[in-house]
Amino acid sequence: MRDDKILGSGIAYGIRKGDTALRDRLNAAIAKVQADGTVKTLAAKYLGDIDVSAK
Repeated sequence: MRDDKILGSGIAYGIRKGDTALRDRLNAAIAKVQADGTVKTLAAKYLGDIDVSAK
């Protein structure tokens, strides 16, 4: 769905407040797949020309 008025822009995930260990592991995993090109490869394969880069 492409309606920023309803959903806002971007994607989020929820974790328990104060669970910094999980937050840090998730952030590290996201950074890794962005850095090694996995995100771009999967986006090109499954989403075509949709820009999934972090802004």
